[in-house]
Amino acid sequence: NMLGCMALEASLSLLEEVGMHEVQRQLNERMEHLQQGLSAIPGATIHSPREAGRRAGILNFTLDGWDQAQLFEALRQQQVVCAQRGAGIRLSPHFYTTGQVLDETLTLVSQLAGR
Repeated sequence: NMLGCMALEASLSLLEEVGMHEVQRQLNERMEHLQQGLSAIPGATIHSPREAGRRAGILNFTLDGWDQAQLFEALRQQQVVCAQRGAGIRLSPHFYTTGQVLDETLTLVSQLAGR
Protein backbone atom coordinates (compact mmCIF):
# COMPACT_ATOMS: atom_id res chain seq x y z
CA ASN A 1 0.00 0.00 0.00
CA MET A 2 1.16 3.50 -0.87
CA LEU A 3 0.85 4.95 2.64
CA GLY A 4 2.96 2.11 4.05
CA CYS A 5 5.66 2.72 1.45
CA MET A 6 5.74 6.44 2.23
CA ALA A 7 5.94 5.76 5.98
CA LEU A 8 8.79 3.30 5.43
CA GLU A 9 10.63 5.81 3.25
CA ALA A 10 10.21 8.53 5.89
CA SER A 11 11.49 6.28 8.68
CA LEU A 12 14.45 5.12 6.58
CA SER A 13 15.46 8.69 5.79
CA LEU A 14 15.16 9.53 9.51
CA LEU A 15 17.49 6.63 10.34
CA GLU A 16 19.90 7.75 7.63
CA GLU A 17 19.90 11.30 8.94
CA VAL A 18 20.53 10.25 12.54
CA GLY A 19 22.99 7.47 11.67
CA MET A 20 22.70 3.84 12.70
CA HIS A 21 25.48 4.08 15.30
CA GLU A 22 23.67 6.96 17.03
CA VAL A 23 20.34 5.13 16.80
CA GLN A 24 21.89 2.09 18.50
CA ARG A 25 23.51 4.24 21.19
CA GLN A 26 20.23 5.99 22.00
CA LEU A 27 18.29 2.73 22.00
CA ASN A 28 20.80 1.19 24.43
CA GLU A 29 20.40 4.24 26.68
CA ARG A 30 16.63 3.89 26.68
CA MET A 31 16.80 0.17 27.36
CA GLU A 32 19.22 0.77 30.24
CA HIS A 33 16.86 3.43 31.64
CA LEU A 34 13.88 1.04 31.48
CA GLN A 35 15.84 -1.88 32.87
CA GLN A 36 17.13 0.08 35.87
CA GLY A 37 13.71 1.60 36.51
CA LEU A 38 11.91 -1.75 36.40
CA SER A 39 14.59 -3.41 38.54
CA ALA A 40 13.85 -0.86 41.27
CA ILE A 41 10.12 -1.67 41.37
CA PRO A 42 9.21 -4.27 44.03
CA GLY A 43 7.48 -7.24 42.43
CA ALA A 44 8.66 -6.49 38.88
CA THR A 45 10.74 -9.25 37.28
CA ILE A 46 12.62 -8.77 34.02
CA HIS A 47 12.76 -11.88 31.83
CA SER A 48 14.86 -10.49 28.98
CA PRO A 49 18.63 -10.88 28.75
CA ARG A 50 20.28 -8.05 30.68
CA GLU A 51 23.38 -7.64 28.50
CA ALA A 52 22.99 -4.82 25.97
CA GLY A 53 24.17 -7.01 23.08
CA ARG A 54 21.49 -9.63 23.68
CA ARG A 55 18.36 -7.69 24.51
CA ALA A 56 17.68 -6.31 21.02
CA GLY A 57 15.52 -3.39 22.12
CA ILE A 58 12.96 -5.60 23.82
CA LEU A 59 12.22 -5.86 27.53
CA ASN A 60 9.83 -8.52 28.79
CA PHE A 61 8.61 -8.31 32.39
CA THR A 62 6.01 -9.57 34.83
CA LEU A 63 4.52 -7.97 37.92
CA ASP A 64 3.70 -9.98 41.05
CA GLY A 65 0.00 -10.25 41.79
CA TRP A 66 -1.04 -9.37 38.25
CA ASP A 67 -2.59 -11.58 35.62
CA GLN A 68 -0.75 -10.67 32.41
CA ALA A 69 -3.92 -9.96 30.42
CA GLN A 70 -5.13 -7.56 33.13
CA LEU A 71 -1.73 -5.87 33.38
CA PHE A 72 -1.61 -5.47 29.60
CA GLU A 73 -5.09 -3.91 29.65
CA ALA A 74 -4.21 -1.56 32.55
CA LEU A 75 -1.09 -0.35 30.68
CA ARG A 76 -2.94 0.05 27.38
CA GLN A 77 -5.67 2.11 29.03
CA GLN A 78 -2.93 4.57 30.00
CA GLN A 79 -1.63 4.68 26.40
CA VAL A 80 1.47 2.60 27.14
CA VAL A 81 2.59 0.93 23.91
CA CYS A 82 3.26 -2.67 24.87
CA ALA A 83 2.45 -6.24 23.86
CA GLN A 84 1.47 -9.41 25.67
CA ARG A 85 4.21 -11.94 24.93
CA GLY A 86 4.52 -15.34 26.58
CA ALA A 87 4.16 -14.99 30.33
CA GLY A 88 4.93 -11.28 30.35
CA ILE A 89 4.52 -7.82 28.96
CA ARG A 90 6.90 -6.63 26.25
CA LEU A 91 8.14 -3.05 26.11
CA SER A 92 10.17 -2.10 23.05
CA PRO A 93 10.94 1.63 22.94
CA HIS A 94 12.21 3.31 19.79
CA PHE A 95 15.33 5.44 19.77
CA TYR A 96 13.08 8.50 19.51
CA THR A 97 10.98 7.52 22.56
CA THR A 98 11.54 10.34 25.05
CA GLY A 99 12.88 9.91 28.57
CA GLN A 100 9.66 11.48 29.81
CA VAL A 101 7.58 8.71 28.19
CA LEU A 102 9.84 6.09 29.78
CA ASP A 103 9.54 7.77 33.19
CA GLU A 104 5.75 7.96 32.89
CA THR A 105 5.68 4.25 32.03
CA LEU A 106 7.90 3.38 35.01
CA THR A 107 5.76 5.53 37.34
CA LEU A 108 2.63 3.75 36.12
CA VAL A 109 4.17 0.27 36.58
CA SER A 110 5.27 1.35 40.05
CA GLN A 111 1.72 2.48 40.90
CA LEU A 112 0.27 -0.76 39.56
CA ALA A 113 2.79 -2.75 41.62
CA GLY A 114 1.62 -1.00 44.77
CA ARG A 115 -2.12 -1.31 44.20
